[in-house]
Amino acid sequence: MDNILLREFYKRNPETVAKDLLGKVLVRKFNNQIISGIIVETEAYLAMDDHAAHAFRGKTKSNNHFF
Repeated sequence: MDNILLREFYKRNPETVAKDLLGKVLVRKFNNQIISGIIVETEAYLAMDDHAAHAFRGKTKSNNHFF
């Protein structure tokens, strides 16, 4: 389990994190079975300055959980 990405991995520029996630293996235990897949596509949102980000228009009822 020494390949688990630590929280610090994600505390970087979103574009860098998105690029670095490519090729990583996502593993989950579900109903006592191990399932996994390789990350082949990512998206990066740059918070309040990114028109595509849910946070762009500020806090709303539908995006409240992002804040």
